[in-house]
Amino acid sequence: MSGLDIGTTTLGLAGIEKPSYTEDQDFLASDYTPREYVISTRDRCDFSIDRIRSVQSKDFKYIRNFMTDRPYMQPSYMDADGVGFVKVMKQLHD
Repeated sequence: MSGLDIGTTTLGLAGIEKPSYTEDQDFLASDYTPREYVISTRDRCDFSIDRIRSVQSKDFKYIRNFMTDRPYMQPSYMDADGVGFVKVMKQLHD
């Protein structure tokens, strides 16, 4: 299953046929067949530029980080809100 499938599954629950141009699947449909691979990307987190690619199968997950100079805790929208777990993560990082 992929996050892309949530929209099509929601349409299926509402009785709406999915558009022909989408690649997502209704994971609650009786004819659902799991994907052999799921490909993921990350290019941004708010204003922080990042570049990560991954491919995952039932047995393996490969992640390629193209910007290894970037710290895991990049600035994001959560910094401004003072979210508790973000403060703890920064303390642990320090």
